[in-house]
Amino acid sequence: MTQGVFEAVAMDAIESAYCAMGRAGKAGELDGDVPYFAIDASSYTTSQLLVDGGWTTI
Repeated sequence: MTQGVFEAVAMDAIESAYCAMGRAGKAGELDGDVPYFAIDASSYTTSQLLVDGGWTTI
């Protein structure tokens, strides 16, 4: 559903200007973090994992 948005030239300019990573996330980049929430070691985690490529740092 969102593939067209991420392939648009205008979106590239927005990501370069406003995203600290300079690009959108890629499929598979969260593979190490997402399973963390499925194991007992995450039972004390009370917050969220914010994965935004640095958008909140600017």
